[in-house]
Amino acid sequence: MKKAISILFALLLLTAFCAPAFAAEYTFVLDDLQTLSGLDAVNKEAQKLYEQYGLSFCYLKTDVPDREACNAKTDACFIQGETIPDAPAIILTDGGDRIYMTGLGGAGDYFPDGAVDAMMDAYDNASSEQEGILAYMQTGAGYLAATSAYTFVVDELGKINTAKLNAKAQELYDTYGISFCFMLTEAEDREACDEKIYETFIPGVTIPSAPALVLADVGENIYTAGLSGAANYFENGVADAVLQAYNEDETYEGGVTAFMETAVEYLIPDKEVVSGLWYMVDNASLLTGDEAQELNDKLAEISARQACDVVIVTVNGLGGKTPMDFADDYYDYNGYGQGPGSDGILFLVSMEERDWWFTTTGYGITAFTDYGQEQLFDAISSDLSGGYYYDAFDGFAEKCDELLTLAHNGTPLDVGSVKSPFYNVMHNNGGVIGIVVALVLGLLIAFIPMGKLKAQINNVKWQKTAGNYTKPGSMVLTQNYDHFLYANTTRRVIETESSSGSRGGSSTHTSSSGRSHGGSSGKF
Repeated sequence: MKKAISILFALLLLTAFCAPAFAAEYTFVLDDLQTLSGLDAVNKEAQKLYEQYGLSFCYLKTDVPDREACNAKTDACFIQGETIPDAPAIILTDGGDRIYMTGLGGAGDYFPDGAVDAMMDAYDNASSEQEGILAYMQTGAGYLAATSAYTFVVDELGKINTAKLNAKAQELYDTYGISFCFMLTEAEDREACDEKIYETFIPGVTIPSAPALVLADVGENIYTAGLSGAANYFENGVADAVLQAYNEDETYEGGVTAFMETAVEYLIPDKEVVSGLWYMVDNASLLTGDEAQELNDKLAEISARQACDVVIVTVNGLGGKTPMDFADDYYDYNGYGQGPGSDGILFLVSMEERDWWFTTTGYGITAFTDYGQEQLFDAISSDLSGGYYYDAFDGFAEKCDELLTLAHNGTPLDVGSVKSPFYNVMHNNGGVIGIVVALVLGLLIAFIPMGKLKAQINNVKWQKTAGNYTKPGSMVLTQNYDHFLYANTTRRVIETESSSGSRGGSSTHTSSSGRSHGGSSGKF
Protein backbone atom coordinates (compact mmCIF):
# COMPACT_ATOMS: atom_id res chain seq x y z
CA MET A 1 0.00 0.00 0.00
CA LYS A 2 2.78 2.41 0.97
CA LYS A 3 4.60 1.54 -2.25
CA ALA A 4 1.51 2.35 -4.30
CA ILE A 5 1.07 5.68 -2.50
CA SER A 6 4.72 6.55 -3.12
CA ILE A 7 4.40 5.80 -6.83
CA LEU A 8 1.22 7.89 -7.05
CA PHE A 9 2.89 10.79 -5.23
CA ALA A 10 5.86 10.62 -7.56
CA LEU A 11 3.59 10.70 -10.57
CA LEU A 12 1.79 13.74 -9.20
CA LEU A 13 5.08 15.55 -8.66
CA LEU A 14 6.22 14.66 -12.16
CA THR A 15 2.97 15.96 -13.58
CA ALA A 16 3.26 19.20 -11.58
CA PHE A 17 6.77 19.88 -12.80
CA CYS A 18 6.23 18.84 -16.37
CA ALA A 19 2.84 20.47 -17.00
CA PRO A 20 4.20 24.00 -17.45
CA ALA A 21 6.83 22.76 -19.85
CA PHE A 22 4.27 20.84 -21.86
CA ALA A 23 1.89 23.83 -21.86
CA ALA A 24 4.62 26.10 -23.20
CA GLU A 25 5.24 23.85 -26.24
CA TYR A 26 3.32 24.84 -29.34
CA THR A 27 2.85 22.72 -32.43
CA PHE A 28 3.12 24.82 -35.56
CA VAL A 29 3.71 21.93 -37.99
CA LEU A 30 1.53 18.78 -38.30
CA ASP A 31 1.71 15.78 -40.63
CA ASP A 32 -1.47 13.70 -40.64
CA LEU A 33 -0.04 11.32 -43.24
CA GLN A 34 3.20 10.56 -41.35
CA THR A 35 5.32 11.00 -44.46
CA LEU A 36 7.59 13.88 -43.42
CA SER A 37 10.83 13.88 -41.42
CA GLY A 38 12.77 16.63 -39.67
CA LEU A 39 9.66 18.40 -38.41
CA ASP A 40 11.28 19.33 -35.08
CA ALA A 41 13.69 21.70 -36.82
CA VAL A 42 10.85 23.23 -38.83
CA ASN A 43 8.77 23.67 -35.67
CA LYS A 44 11.68 25.46 -33.95
CA GLU A 45 11.97 27.82 -36.90
CA ALA A 46 8.26 28.62 -36.61
CA GLN A 47 8.69 29.28 -32.87
CA LYS A 48 11.57 31.67 -33.58
CA LEU A 49 9.53 33.56 -36.18
CA TYR A 50 6.64 33.86 -33.75
CA GLU A 51 8.93 35.36 -31.09
CA GLN A 52 10.29 37.82 -33.63
CA TYR A 53 7.08 38.96 -35.33
CA GLY A 54 4.26 37.94 -32.99
CA LEU A 55 2.60 35.87 -35.72
CA SER A 56 2.33 32.08 -36.08
CA PHE A 57 3.42 30.39 -39.32
CA CYS A 58 1.64 27.01 -39.34
CA TYR A 59 1.69 24.03 -41.72
CA LEU A 60 -0.58 21.00 -42.11
CA LYS A 61 -0.09 18.04 -44.43
CA THR A 62 -3.32 16.08 -44.78
CA ASP A 63 -5.81 14.70 -47.27
CA VAL A 64 -8.95 16.81 -47.75
CA PRO A 65 -11.32 17.00 -50.75
CA ASP A 66 -12.17 20.72 -50.67
CA ARG A 67 -11.85 24.08 -48.89
CA GLU A 68 -14.68 23.37 -46.45
CA ALA A 69 -13.02 20.17 -45.26
CA CYS A 70 -9.67 22.00 -45.08
CA ASN A 71 -11.14 24.72 -42.82
CA ALA A 72 -12.68 22.11 -40.52
CA LYS A 73 -9.36 20.32 -40.26
CA THR A 74 -7.30 23.44 -39.53
CA ASP A 75 -9.84 24.62 -36.91
CA ALA A 76 -9.47 21.29 -35.11
CA CYS A 77 -5.67 21.17 -35.29
CA PHE A 78 -4.65 24.78 -34.65
CA ILE A 79 -6.43 26.24 -31.62
CA GLN A 80 -5.26 29.73 -30.63
CA GLY A 81 -4.14 29.88 -27.01
CA GLU A 82 -3.86 26.08 -26.78
CA THR A 83 -1.98 24.28 -29.55
CA ILE A 84 -0.61 27.53 -31.00
CA PRO A 85 -0.06 30.99 -29.41
CA ASP A 86 -3.00 33.32 -28.87
CA ALA A 87 -1.92 35.52 -31.74
CA PRO A 88 -2.64 35.99 -35.45
CA ALA A 89 -1.74 32.88 -37.46
CA ILE A 90 -1.35 31.99 -41.11
CA ILE A 91 -1.73 28.33 -42.08
CA LEU A 92 -0.56 26.61 -45.26
CA THR A 93 -2.37 23.31 -45.81
CA ASP A 94 -1.18 20.76 -48.35
CA GLY A 95 -4.37 18.80 -49.03
CA GLY A 96 -2.90 16.51 -51.66
CA ASP A 97 -4.42 17.77 -54.89
CA ARG A 98 -4.54 21.41 -53.78
CA ILE A 99 -2.76 23.87 -51.49
CA TYR A 100 -4.82 26.13 -49.24
CA MET A 101 -3.93 29.25 -47.24
CA THR A 102 -5.92 30.22 -44.14
CA GLY A 103 -5.64 33.19 -41.79
CA LEU A 104 -6.64 33.36 -38.13
CA GLY A 105 -6.93 36.38 -35.82
CA GLY A 106 -6.72 38.96 -38.59
CA ALA A 107 -3.46 37.64 -40.00
CA GLY A 108 -4.38 38.94 -43.45
CA ASP A 109 -3.93 42.50 -42.18
CA TYR A 110 -0.19 41.91 -41.88
CA PHE A 111 0.51 41.07 -45.48
CA PRO A 112 0.30 43.22 -48.63
CA ASP A 113 -1.30 42.14 -51.87
CA GLY A 114 0.58 39.31 -53.56
CA ALA A 115 2.15 37.96 -50.37
CA VAL A 116 -0.12 34.89 -50.19
CA ASP A 117 0.67 33.87 -53.78
CA ALA A 118 4.38 34.39 -53.14
CA MET A 119 4.32 32.13 -50.06
CA MET A 120 2.41 29.37 -51.90
CA ASP A 121 4.80 29.59 -54.86
CA ALA A 122 7.82 29.34 -52.54
CA TYR A 123 6.41 26.14 -51.06
CA ASP A 124 5.38 24.64 -54.39
CA ASN A 125 8.70 25.33 -56.14
CA ALA A 126 10.97 23.86 -53.47
CA SER A 127 12.88 20.65 -54.11
CA SER A 128 11.47 18.91 -51.00
CA GLU A 129 8.51 19.34 -48.71
CA GLN A 130 10.68 20.24 -45.71
CA GLU A 131 12.50 22.90 -47.73
CA GLY A 132 9.12 24.05 -49.05
CA ILE A 133 7.77 24.59 -45.54
CA LEU A 134 10.83 26.64 -44.58
CA ALA A 135 10.65 28.60 -47.85
CA TYR A 136 6.99 29.47 -47.22
CA MET A 137 7.73 30.68 -43.69
CA GLN A 138 10.80 32.69 -44.67
CA THR A 139 8.99 34.31 -47.58
CA GLY A 140 6.19 35.38 -45.26
CA ALA A 141 8.71 36.68 -42.72
CA GLY A 142 10.34 38.69 -45.48
CA TYR A 143 7.07 40.50 -46.13
CA LEU A 144 6.67 41.19 -42.40
CA ALA A 145 10.18 42.59 -42.21
CA ALA A 146 9.54 44.85 -45.20
CA THR A 147 6.33 46.26 -43.75
CA SER A 148 7.95 46.74 -40.34
CA ALA A 149 11.06 48.56 -41.56
CA TYR A 150 9.83 51.40 -39.36
CA THR A 151 8.77 50.85 -35.78
CA PHE A 152 5.71 52.90 -34.89
CA VAL A 153 4.65 50.90 -31.82
CA VAL A 154 7.08 49.94 -29.04
CA ASP A 155 6.21 47.79 -26.02
CA GLU A 156 9.01 47.62 -23.45
CA LEU A 157 6.81 45.75 -20.96
CA GLY A 158 5.80 42.81 -23.19
CA LYS A 159 2.04 43.33 -22.92
CA ILE A 160 1.05 44.09 -26.53
CA ASN A 161 1.16 42.25 -29.83
CA THR A 162 2.83 45.12 -31.69
CA ALA A 163 2.88 43.55 -35.16
CA LYS A 164 -0.77 44.28 -35.98
CA LEU A 165 -0.58 47.81 -34.56
CA ASN A 166 2.60 48.49 -36.51
CA ALA A 167 0.84 47.36 -39.67
CA LYS A 168 -2.04 49.76 -38.95
CA ALA A 169 0.36 52.65 -38.28
CA GLN A 170 2.18 51.87 -41.53
CA GLU A 171 -1.13 51.93 -43.40
CA LEU A 172 -2.02 55.30 -41.87
CA TYR A 173 1.39 56.70 -42.76
CA ASP A 174 0.99 55.49 -46.36
CA THR A 175 -2.40 57.23 -46.49
CA TYR A 176 -1.75 60.52 -44.66
CA GLY A 177 2.05 60.93 -44.63
CA ILE A 178 2.10 61.26 -40.83
CA SER A 179 3.48 58.78 -38.28
CA PHE A 180 1.21 57.74 -35.42
CA CYS A 181 3.49 56.29 -32.74
CA PHE A 182 2.86 54.61 -29.39
CA MET A 183 5.18 53.57 -26.57
CA LEU A 184 4.40 51.46 -23.49
CA THR A 185 7.22 51.95 -21.03
CA GLU A 186 8.20 53.08 -17.54
CA ALA A 187 9.45 56.58 -16.80
CA GLU A 188 9.68 58.61 -13.60
CA ASP A 189 8.47 61.88 -15.07
CA ARG A 190 7.88 63.87 -18.24
CA GLU A 191 11.58 64.56 -18.71
CA ALA A 192 12.49 60.87 -18.61
CA CYS A 193 9.59 60.09 -20.95
CA ASP A 194 10.75 62.69 -23.48
CA GLU A 195 14.25 61.22 -23.45
CA LYS A 196 12.85 57.79 -24.29
CA ILE A 197 10.65 59.23 -27.03
CA TYR A 198 13.59 61.04 -28.66
CA GLU A 199 15.81 57.96 -28.41
CA THR A 200 13.15 55.57 -29.75
CA PHE A 201 11.33 57.49 -32.48
CA ILE A 202 14.01 59.02 -34.69
CA PRO A 203 12.68 60.59 -37.92
CA GLY A 204 14.42 59.14 -40.94
CA VAL A 205 15.83 56.23 -38.90
CA THR A 206 13.31 54.27 -36.81
CA ILE A 207 10.27 56.11 -38.21
CA PRO A 208 9.77 57.95 -41.52
CA SER A 209 11.24 61.42 -41.97
CA ALA A 210 7.83 63.02 -41.54
CA PRO A 211 5.65 64.65 -38.86
CA ALA A 212 4.91 62.26 -35.99
CA LEU A 213 2.30 62.27 -33.20
CA VAL A 214 3.43 60.18 -30.22
CA LEU A 215 1.39 58.78 -27.32
CA ALA A 216 3.43 57.37 -24.42
CA ASP A 217 1.92 55.33 -21.56
CA VAL A 218 4.39 55.32 -18.65
CA GLY A 219 2.08 53.80 -16.04
CA GLU A 220 0.69 56.52 -13.81
CA ASN A 221 0.79 59.14 -16.55
CA ILE A 222 0.16 59.30 -20.28
CA TYR A 223 1.92 61.92 -22.40
CA THR A 224 1.63 63.17 -25.96
CA ALA A 225 4.43 64.66 -28.06
CA GLY A 226 4.84 66.01 -31.56
CA LEU A 227 7.91 65.52 -33.75
CA SER A 228 8.98 67.22 -36.99
CA GLY A 229 6.24 69.85 -36.96
CA ALA A 230 3.31 67.50 -36.25
CA ALA A 231 1.40 70.28 -34.47
CA ASN A 232 1.06 72.12 -37.76
CA TYR A 233 -1.23 69.38 -39.14
CA PHE A 234 -3.75 68.92 -36.34
CA GLU A 235 -6.64 71.04 -35.13
CA ASN A 236 -6.67 72.36 -31.56
CA GLY A 237 -7.71 69.84 -28.92
CA VAL A 238 -6.12 66.80 -30.52
CA ALA A 239 -4.00 66.01 -27.43
CA ASP A 240 -6.99 65.84 -25.06
CA ALA A 241 -9.05 63.89 -27.60
CA VAL A 242 -6.48 61.13 -28.18
CA LEU A 243 -5.83 60.77 -24.45
CA GLN A 244 -9.54 60.31 -23.80
CA ALA A 245 -9.91 57.82 -26.66
CA TYR A 246 -6.98 55.77 -25.39
CA ASN A 247 -8.22 55.72 -21.78
CA GLU A 248 -11.79 54.71 -22.65
CA ASP A 249 -10.75 51.32 -24.06
CA GLU A 250 -9.97 48.56 -21.57
CA THR A 251 -7.31 46.85 -23.71
CA TYR A 252 -3.97 48.18 -24.89
CA GLU A 253 -4.61 47.14 -28.48
CA GLY A 254 -8.02 48.78 -28.52
CA GLY A 255 -6.69 51.92 -26.85
CA VAL A 256 -3.84 52.36 -29.32
CA THR A 257 -6.21 51.78 -32.24
CA ALA A 258 -8.62 54.39 -30.81
CA PHE A 259 -5.73 56.86 -30.38
CA MET A 260 -4.72 56.52 -34.02
CA GLU A 261 -8.26 56.69 -35.41
CA THR A 262 -9.15 59.71 -33.25
CA ALA A 263 -5.98 61.55 -34.27
CA VAL A 264 -6.93 61.07 -37.93
CA GLU A 265 -10.25 62.83 -37.23
CA TYR A 266 -8.35 65.92 -36.01
CA LEU A 267 -6.16 66.25 -39.09
CA ILE A 268 -6.56 69.65 -40.75
CA PRO A 269 -8.55 68.96 -43.97
CA ASP A 270 -6.77 69.26 -47.31
CA LYS A 271 -3.47 70.30 -45.70
CA GLU A 272 -0.58 69.01 -47.77
CA VAL A 273 1.99 67.18 -45.67
CA VAL A 274 5.55 68.30 -46.28
CA SER A 275 7.87 65.30 -46.31
CA GLY A 276 11.16 65.62 -44.47
CA LEU A 277 12.02 68.04 -41.69
CA TRP A 278 9.94 70.99 -40.55
CA TYR A 279 11.94 74.12 -39.83
CA MET A 280 9.09 76.12 -38.27
CA VAL A 281 7.71 73.89 -35.51
CA ASP A 282 4.91 75.82 -33.81
CA ASN A 283 3.84 73.50 -30.99
CA ALA A 284 2.67 76.51 -28.94
CA SER A 285 0.28 77.66 -31.73
CA LEU A 286 1.66 81.21 -31.87
CA LEU A 287 1.10 81.45 -35.63
CA THR A 288 -1.69 80.84 -38.08
CA GLY A 289 -1.38 77.84 -40.37
CA ASP A 290 -0.48 80.04 -43.33
CA GLU A 291 2.14 81.96 -41.32
CA ALA A 292 3.76 78.73 -40.14
CA GLN A 293 3.83 77.36 -43.69
CA GLU A 294 5.31 80.57 -45.08
CA LEU A 295 8.04 80.70 -42.44
CA ASN A 296 8.77 77.00 -42.87
CA ASP A 297 9.29 77.49 -46.60
CA LYS A 298 11.57 80.47 -45.97
CA LEU A 299 13.66 78.66 -43.35
CA ALA A 300 13.92 75.57 -45.57
CA GLU A 301 15.17 77.70 -48.47
CA ILE A 302 17.77 79.46 -46.31
CA SER A 303 18.88 76.14 -44.80
CA ALA A 304 19.36 74.57 -48.22
CA ARG A 305 21.12 77.58 -49.76
CA GLN A 306 23.44 78.19 -46.81
CA ALA A 307 24.02 74.44 -46.14
CA CYS A 308 23.19 75.07 -42.49
CA ASP A 309 19.85 74.25 -40.85
CA VAL A 310 17.96 77.26 -39.43
CA VAL A 311 15.13 76.06 -37.17
CA ILE A 312 12.49 77.67 -34.92
CA VAL A 313 10.61 75.65 -32.28
CA THR A 314 7.86 76.97 -30.01
CA VAL A 315 6.51 74.97 -27.04
CA ASN A 316 4.13 75.58 -24.16
CA GLY A 317 6.48 73.99 -21.62
CA LEU A 318 9.80 72.21 -21.25
CA GLY A 319 8.65 69.09 -19.43
CA GLY A 320 11.02 69.66 -16.51
CA LYS A 321 14.09 70.25 -18.68
CA THR A 322 16.21 73.37 -18.80
CA PRO A 323 15.88 75.47 -21.97
CA MET A 324 19.40 74.41 -22.96
CA ASP A 325 18.75 70.68 -22.55
CA PHE A 326 15.40 70.86 -24.33
CA ALA A 327 16.79 72.79 -27.30
CA ASP A 328 19.88 70.59 -27.61
CA ASP A 329 17.90 67.35 -27.42
CA TYR A 330 15.24 68.53 -29.84
CA TYR A 331 17.90 69.40 -32.38
CA ASP A 332 19.95 66.23 -31.85
CA TYR A 333 17.11 63.70 -31.76
CA ASN A 334 14.91 65.06 -34.55
CA GLY A 335 17.32 64.69 -37.43
CA TYR A 336 18.45 68.30 -37.80
CA GLY A 337 21.91 69.35 -38.94
CA GLN A 338 23.74 69.25 -42.27
CA GLY A 339 27.01 67.60 -43.13
CA PRO A 340 29.34 65.67 -40.83
CA GLY A 341 29.24 68.48 -38.25
CA SER A 342 25.42 68.60 -38.13
CA ASP A 343 25.66 72.32 -38.97
CA GLY A 344 22.78 74.49 -37.81
CA ILE A 345 21.06 76.80 -35.33
CA LEU A 346 17.78 76.28 -33.47
CA PHE A 347 15.76 79.05 -31.81
CA LEU A 348 13.60 77.73 -28.95
CA VAL A 349 10.72 79.75 -27.50
CA SER A 350 8.96 78.38 -24.40
CA MET A 351 5.79 80.17 -23.28
CA GLU A 352 5.60 78.61 -19.81
CA GLU A 353 8.28 80.85 -18.27
CA ARG A 354 8.87 82.98 -21.38
CA ASP A 355 12.29 81.45 -21.98
CA TRP A 356 14.28 81.56 -25.19
CA TRP A 357 17.42 79.69 -26.21
CA PHE A 358 19.71 79.60 -29.23
CA THR A 359 21.53 76.30 -29.75
CA THR A 360 24.21 75.98 -32.43
CA THR A 361 26.18 73.03 -33.78
CA GLY A 362 28.95 72.41 -36.28
CA TYR A 363 29.47 75.38 -38.58
CA GLY A 364 26.66 77.11 -36.71
CA ILE A 365 29.06 77.53 -33.76
CA THR A 366 31.46 79.36 -36.08
CA ALA A 367 28.85 81.51 -37.83
CA PHE A 368 26.87 82.45 -34.72
CA THR A 369 29.42 83.61 -32.15
CA ASP A 370 28.43 84.61 -28.63
CA TYR A 371 28.52 88.26 -29.69
CA GLY A 372 26.62 87.47 -32.88
CA GLN A 373 23.88 85.72 -30.90
CA GLU A 374 23.62 88.73 -28.60
CA GLN A 375 23.16 91.06 -31.53
CA LEU A 376 20.79 88.62 -33.22
CA PHE A 377 18.42 88.58 -30.25
CA ASP A 378 18.63 92.35 -29.84
CA ALA A 379 17.34 92.68 -33.40
CA ILE A 380 14.15 90.70 -32.67
CA SER A 381 13.62 91.19 -28.94
CA SER A 382 11.04 93.99 -29.16
CA ASP A 383 8.82 92.02 -31.55
CA LEU A 384 9.12 88.86 -29.46
CA SER A 385 8.33 90.64 -26.18
CA GLY A 386 5.45 92.51 -27.78
CA GLY A 387 3.79 89.35 -29.05
CA TYR A 388 4.51 90.01 -32.72
CA TYR A 389 5.71 86.45 -33.21
CA TYR A 390 5.57 86.29 -36.98
CA ASP A 391 7.67 89.45 -37.27
CA ALA A 392 10.14 88.15 -34.67
CA PHE A 393 10.57 84.80 -36.41
CA ASP A 394 10.77 86.38 -39.84
CA GLY A 395 13.43 88.76 -38.52
CA PHE A 396 15.33 85.82 -37.04
CA ALA A 397 15.36 84.09 -40.42
CA GLU A 398 16.60 87.24 -42.19
CA LYS A 399 19.37 87.93 -39.68
CA CYS A 400 20.53 84.30 -39.69
CA ASP A 401 20.79 84.48 -43.46
CA GLU A 402 22.92 87.63 -43.18
CA LEU A 403 25.17 86.20 -40.46
CA LEU A 404 25.73 83.02 -42.43
CA THR A 405 26.67 85.05 -45.49
CA LEU A 406 29.20 87.01 -43.43
CA ALA A 407 30.67 83.78 -42.07
CA HIS A 408 30.93 82.19 -45.52
CA ASN A 409 32.80 85.32 -46.65
CA GLY A 410 35.33 84.77 -43.89
CA THR A 411 34.15 87.51 -41.50
CA PRO A 412 31.69 86.10 -38.95
CA LEU A 413 30.16 88.80 -36.75
CA ASP A 414 32.22 88.92 -33.57
CA VAL A 415 33.75 91.29 -31.03
CA GLY A 416 35.91 93.79 -32.94
CA SER A 417 34.35 92.94 -36.30
CA VAL A 418 34.85 95.69 -38.89
CA LYS A 419 31.58 94.94 -40.60
CA SER A 420 28.19 94.44 -39.00
CA PRO A 421 25.30 93.84 -41.38
CA PHE A 422 22.45 95.29 -39.36
CA TYR A 423 23.81 96.91 -36.22
CA ASN A 424 26.69 99.28 -37.17
CA VAL A 425 25.15 102.12 -39.17
CA MET A 426 28.55 103.66 -39.88
CA HIS A 427 29.06 100.93 -42.47
CA ASN A 428 25.71 101.57 -44.07
CA ASN A 429 25.35 104.42 -46.60
CA GLY A 430 21.81 105.10 -45.55
CA GLY A 431 22.94 105.40 -41.92
CA VAL A 432 25.67 107.92 -42.78
CA ILE A 433 23.24 110.10 -44.69
CA GLY A 434 20.83 109.98 -41.79
CA ILE A 435 23.49 111.12 -39.35
CA VAL A 436 24.52 114.05 -41.57
CA VAL A 437 20.92 115.20 -41.97
CA ALA A 438 20.35 114.96 -38.22
CA LEU A 439 23.45 117.09 -37.47
CA VAL A 440 22.43 119.82 -39.96
CA LEU A 441 18.90 120.00 -38.57
CA GLY A 442 20.26 120.12 -35.02
CA LEU A 443 22.56 123.03 -35.82
CA LEU A 444 19.78 124.96 -37.53
CA ILE A 445 17.44 124.45 -34.60
CA ALA A 446 20.14 125.71 -32.20
CA PHE A 447 21.39 128.74 -34.18
CA ILE A 448 18.01 130.27 -35.11
CA PRO A 449 16.80 130.99 -31.52
CA MET A 450 20.30 131.96 -30.40
CA GLY A 451 20.53 134.46 -33.26
CA LYS A 452 17.26 136.06 -32.22
CA LEU A 453 18.42 136.42 -28.61
CA LYS A 454 21.72 137.96 -29.68
CA ALA A 455 19.94 140.54 -31.87
CA GLN A 456 18.01 141.82 -28.84
CA ILE A 457 21.27 142.82 -27.04
CA ASN A 458 22.12 146.16 -28.76
CA ASN A 459 23.08 148.55 -25.87
CA VAL A 460 26.69 147.45 -25.42
CA LYS A 461 29.74 147.14 -27.62
CA TRP A 462 32.55 144.69 -27.68
CA GLN A 463 35.64 145.67 -25.64
CA LYS A 464 39.16 144.30 -25.91
CA THR A 465 39.86 144.54 -22.13
CA ALA A 466 37.87 144.68 -18.89
CA GLY A 467 39.42 148.02 -17.80
CA ASN A 468 36.47 150.06 -19.00
CA TYR A 469 34.20 148.24 -16.52
CA THR A 470 36.16 149.22 -13.35
CA LYS A 471 36.71 152.56 -11.55
CA PRO A 472 40.30 153.86 -11.75
CA GLY A 473 42.25 153.12 -8.52
CA SER A 474 39.49 150.93 -7.00
CA MET A 475 41.44 147.63 -7.24
CA VAL A 476 44.88 147.22 -5.57
CA LEU A 477 46.73 143.79 -5.55
CA THR A 478 49.12 143.52 -2.58
CA GLN A 479 50.28 139.89 -3.35
CA ASN A 480 50.24 137.64 -6.42
CA TYR A 481 50.30 133.75 -6.37
CA ASP A 482 49.97 130.97 -9.00
CA HIS A 483 48.36 127.72 -7.64
CA PHE A 484 48.29 124.40 -9.69
CA LEU A 485 44.79 123.01 -9.37
CA TYR A 486 44.42 119.72 -11.43
CA ALA A 487 45.27 117.99 -14.72
CA ASN A 488 43.14 115.85 -17.12
CA THR A 489 44.60 112.74 -18.78
CA THR A 490 42.74 110.87 -21.53
CA ARG A 491 43.73 107.28 -22.31
CA ARG A 492 42.57 105.21 -25.32
CA VAL A 493 43.00 101.42 -25.67
CA ILE A 494 44.30 100.42 -29.09
CA GLU A 495 42.72 97.05 -29.87
CA THR A 496 44.80 94.33 -31.53
CA GLU A 497 43.73 91.12 -33.22
CA SER A 498 44.90 89.02 -30.30
CA SER A 499 43.16 91.10 -27.63
CA SER A 500 39.81 91.26 -29.45
CA GLY A 501 39.93 87.60 -30.44
CA SER A 502 40.46 86.50 -26.87
CA ARG A 503 37.08 87.99 -25.86
CA GLY A 504 35.18 86.77 -28.93
CA GLY A 505 34.32 83.40 -30.45
CA SER A 506 31.77 80.92 -29.15
CA SER A 507 31.47 79.20 -25.79
CA THR A 508 30.40 75.55 -26.05
CA HIS A 509 29.01 72.69 -24.00
CA THR A 510 28.18 69.01 -24.57
CA SER A 511 24.59 67.77 -24.93
CA SER A 512 23.13 64.45 -23.78
CA SER A 513 23.90 62.96 -27.20
CA GLY A 514 27.60 63.78 -26.79
CA ARG A 515 27.47 66.48 -29.46
CA SER A 516 29.14 69.87 -28.97
CA HIS A 517 26.78 72.88 -28.91
CA GLY A 518 27.09 76.62 -28.60
CA GLY A 519 24.26 78.68 -27.22
CA SER A 520 22.77 81.56 -25.26
CA SER A 521 19.50 82.22 -23.45
CA GLY A 522 17.27 84.71 -21.73
CA LYS A 523 13.71 85.81 -20.97
CA PHE A 524 11.38 87.78 -23.20
